Amino acid sequence: PMTATIWKIYDQKLWQIGEIVLSTSNTDEMAEALRERYGRSAAGEASGVSHICIYPDPAGQQRRSSALGRTDVSILREAGFNVRVMTAHPAVRDRMNVMNRMFEASDGSRVAFVDPGCVKSIESYDKLCYLDSGIQIDKSSGYDHLVDASGYFLYWWRTRQEVSARPSPYIIGR
Repeated sequence: PMTATIWKIYDQKLWQIGEIVLSTSNTDEMAEALRERYGRSAAGEASGVSHICIYPDPAGQQRRSSALGRTDVSILREAGFNVRVMTAHPAVRDRMNVMNRMFEASDGSRVAFVDPGCVKSIESYDKLCYLDSGIQIDKSSGYDHLVDASGYFLYWWRTRQEVSARPSPYIIGR
């Protein structure tokens, strides 16, 4: 499935306020779903989505024949989104450790919070497991999609300590 988690930054805390799961979809359809739910109309802005930052899977930079040679990243940029993509995947264990620490660090502090309405995300965060090796995520359960969506944004935010003077109201992990 194609998934997105929606985050807001408030007072240096990260709040997951939404989720989108499109069972059989593509990047164009996800862009439209994001536009419909979170876009806004503004003077001089055709798509109404430039206030949305998307932190996609770094693999989204690869061209695919199914997208007529376009990349996921180029599709999102052409749709008017502010796309921030890492040049390479972080190690799975590093990404998961960052996420877990943001949800609750060893000292009990928390930086990331999830709205109770994000039922599928909560289930995914709770039930995702590692394979016996303890290094790779068990992708057969299907719980990895929403976790990955949040993981790319949370890893980016934590490792870059990205706090801009004009934070975007909506942050989309995908």
